[in-house]
Amino acid sequence: MTDKFLKGSDTLKQAYPKINDAIARIDNIVSQAGSDNTEIVDARYSSVKNKTFNLLSERLDEAEQDIQNINTLQTQVNENSDKIGILEQKTTTLESEIYSPDYSPELTQNSSVFSLGTGKDENGQDVDVSSSVVEGQVSVTVKGRTYTNLLGDDGDCEDTTPWDYNVGAIATVSLDSANKIYGSNSLKVVFNGSSTFVGRSISLLNGKYYLMSSYIRSSDGTINGATTIRKSDGSYIKNTGITNTTFTRDGYKFVADGTEEYIGIFASSGDGVNYINLDGVMLVEITEDEYNNLTVDELFEKYPYVNGTKSTAPIRLKVVGKNLVRNGNGEEGIKYWKDKTATLTLDNGYFKVTSDSSGYKYVVSDIIKVKKNTTYKLSVKAKSDGVANCYVRVMNKELTVNLGASSIFDLNTSEHTIDITVNTENYDEVCVLLYALNGVGICWYKEIQLEEDDTATEYEPG
Repeated sequence: MTDKFLKGSDTLKQAYPKINDAIARIDNIVSQAGSDNTEIVDARYSSVKNKTFNLLSERLDEAEQDIQNINTLQTQVNENSDKIGILEQKTTTLESEIYSPDYSPELTQNSSVFSLGTGKDENGQDVDVSSSVVEGQVSVTVKGRTYTNLLGDDGDCEDTTPWDYNVGAIATVSLDSANKIYGSNSLKVVFNGSSTFVGRSISLLNGKYYLMSSYIRSSDGTINGATTIRKSDGSYIKNTGITNTTFTRDGYKFVADGTEEYIGIFASSGDGVNYINLDGVMLVEITEDEYNNLTVDELFEKYPYVNGTKSTAPIRLKVVGKNLVRNGNGEEGIKYWKDKTATLTLDNGYFKVTSDSSGYKYVVSDIIKVKKNTTYKLSVKAKSDGVANCYVRVMNKELTVNLGASSIFDLNTSEHTIDITVNTENYDEVCVLLYALNGVGICWYKEIQLEEDDTATEYEPG
């Protein structure tokens, strides 16, 4: 027992200095709790804020406040995220509404809407546009995407004034009412030398995509005209040109660099006598996707000539007295017509139907949608060479049933109007046929119009 006690006593004696040292150190920390104490100073310093607090408790309080502020901000972020999600959903809905066609109700020609302003559409739904009815007329707003001819009405070539820029040899510009595609005139440009340009001023945006086009006719089949853009450095954007003696659409797609100054017609040579006819000049902005993925011919199909601005959205307005024949006056060359047993060309504003043998020789229109068991009127201006008979008729799309026809005896060499009444019977798709009948010869036709009702009205493009 004594030995154990002595050993314990020795152990305590050995530990006592260490305890005393610890106590002395604590006393030293407490007594020197100021700027000279390294541990205390380190505890009061924040490396994040680069700041030393007077008291450690102050640093802890501020850290706690920072944590609380972070929690508040997180709550606000979560709330705003919910709002952003709602806005994104609304944006998607609005985009869907913008890019979806907005149709006006389809109305029958005998609907009371046209007289009273109220009635039903073809689906039996009630329609009320009484606020738009004035003396029996209905005002219609067409909604949808549009495209604009940047030349306005100047591209119709009814006035020589805008086409006043001439470089190269001297060119004479006048109006030609005998040869035209649109309106009452085309431009007749007589070139008195080689490498000559006549144009109208333009201003384009750098980096934008454009389609230029025009209808060109060579008076003799030799003089060559090309739809052309002239830049400020004197260079040109153009094709090789047109020498056809019938109006032919010529054009080009390009990316502008902002130096384009004029659009017009370029001729590589001229004799001062023969000339180029220019009509239907158009310059439209297209999209990058259209530029990269559509050919010029596909762009021509998508963008027919227009003055000013035209809607590209589907329009569901039916109006009696409007033409159902697409390209009934050569506005788009000979598109939407096909050779069958005769040959179709354009000649001085007419469709020229040529037969090389006797018999029922004809050309035919594309299929036209009509109503079954409904009366229509077909009107055509025509003339004969005195050999082949003018003859027009409407048949079902299979060309097996005659639904209306003119007299087969018509050798009138003067321009005259042919009117025929058509009953569609049980057919809703028909075609118009133009003949050079019973003779090796030629018949000319223009202003071909098929319209609902039994009265012919003034020609309008279909």
